Amino acid sequence: MLDCKGLLESLSAYLDGEADEELRLEIEEHLRSCVKAQAMLRTFERTIVLHRIVQVDGVPTEVHVRLHEALRRRVEEEK
Repeated sequence: MLDCKGLLESLSAYLDGEADEELRLEIEEHLRSCVKAQAMLRTFERTIVLHRIVQVDGVPTEVHVRLHEALRRRVEEEK
């Protein structure tokens, strides 16, 4: 059974459509019953959207570094 840590490690493959069917089903089952995992999914999805916007408009290096560090800390906290 997949836990939040396993979901976090597999979320990128899931969102990219690269997770195999068994993993996809485990992720979806976990998402149905875990509010924390649902929040992680929303955060990842928003990050992807923001990343696409930033690629188009660009972002100052300082902002990029601060955002990267904040995301890294968030992921570490979730472990």
